[in-house]
Amino acid sequence: ASLLDSYRRERTRALASFDAAYFSSLLDRTGGNLSEAARIAGIDRKTFSMRIKGVKKSHAILKEP
Repeated sequence: ASLLDSYRRERTRALASFDAAYFSSLLDRTGGNLSEAARIAGIDRKTFSMRIKGVKKSHAILKEP
């Protein structure tokens, strides 16, 4: 893999890790209420939900060898 590929992979991993921690924290604060967590994040509920799905997908892809 090239240096650029390595950079992109690590950047994606770091952003996914941040998003996972941030969204998890918001969901904990709101007792799992997606609408309230999205409001706190300043995004609409549909976008919040899509971002959570994206985090799950990123983690699954990055765990592959």
